[in-house]
Amino acid sequence: MISQITPKISSFIQAEFKIISLDSDYLTTRPLLIKGQKNILIDPGLVISRRLKKRYQTKIQPLTLLDFLKHQNLSPSQIDYLILTHLHDDHYSNLFTEEEKVLLFENAKIIVQRREFENQITRVQKKLSLENLELVEGYFKLENLELLPTPGHTIGHQSIICKDKDYLLLIPGDLIPTLYHLEHDQKFTIDYDPDLKIKTKQNLLANFFKRPERHKEIFLYHEPKDFLKKIKKVVDI
Repeated sequence: MISQITPKISSFIQAEFKIISLDSDYLTTRPLLIKGQKNILIDPGLVISRRLKKRYQTKIQPLTLLDFLKHQNLSPSQIDYLILTHLHDDHYSNLFTEEEKVLLFENAKIIVQRREFENQITRVQKKLSLENLELVEGYFKLENLELLPTPGHTIGHQSIICKDKDYLLLIPGDLIPTLYHLEHDQKFTIDYDPDLKIKTKQNLLANFFKRPERHKEIFLYHEPKDFLKKIKKVVDI
């Protein structure tokens, strides 16, 4: 169990990185933009298609991912890397136009674990061109980011650690989607291997807190409100 968690403000500025989150009202998804020498977008979220507009017509958040980027003085062509924790629609489908036919980020390298892509290839191969993909195997380093294989929710799920001097930000995707899942071990039918997910989560947190950096936070992709959590004390992991 993790205790003494305090919320962080919704926009975060730390040294070279500005980390900004986009919140969708009907389903809380939080694409994460890291602005630096390279512009990196993590899990661009769920595309709001006509089908979803009809289904969630009273709950659609008017701000789109393109609006979000424009507000940051960026166009899709200025995104250098797209990192996908996994290939579930609510994490990756915003790579495309409304009807999921045209890739919006033509200049970006899309980084995903090879196991994840190969497991989902029949579903995503028509959408994702190999020339845009960088398939990684296991641990991978990009700029100040560390990509770690964290299987369980999906076969090739990955988590990301952002490091800056004495600060670490853990981005665990759907391994730990909300504060509840940070504090409790919960299994879902959608999990590829629920028991493996719990074991992976416990190992990830244990190793994260062993790191020597003094300041550590966790970014919770599906958390409705306080999605950036500072961990002051860890007990009984």
